Amino acid sequence: MNIKTMKTLTLTPKQVKAVSLLVSGMSGRAVAKEVGVSPQTVSEWNNDPVIEVYVNQLKQDALDEARDRIRGLALEATKNLEDLMRNAKSEEVKRKVCMSILDIVGISDPTTGVYGWGIGSTTLPQEKSDDEYHSQMNELMEKLKL
Repeated sequence: MNIKTMKTLTLTPKQVKAVSLLVSGMSGRAVAKEVGVSPQTVSEWNNDPVIEVYVNQLKQDALDEARDRIRGLALEATKNLEDLMRNAKSEEVKRKVCMSILDIVGISDPTTGVYGWGIGSTTLPQEKSDDEYHSQMNELMEKLKL
């Protein structure tokens, strides 16, 4: 959490504990019991903008830590996918791993089965007459209706 922001947030020890418990997923009633306050007090704290900022900062910190941990696992996950792709006994497992890899890198669209979708034009554009353009657009629209 940002030290500058922490200095501007003044919470009681009970509020700090309550916020930590709420961020961890505990219900308001359970937090109230654990902290020794009424559920109404916890509800009031939840509506306090200072506490809302503190909660959001803790959630952001947790999310950042989770992302860092996942990034750290990417190399191991890649090695495991490669191992499955090369060594799985089941051809179906190999196929699914291959499809997953293609999907991850954006080569395939599993909803359409189209490969290389989204690459864009590989030729320089040529000027077309309005009639030619409208003709091609009409032809494309007819194909899309099928």
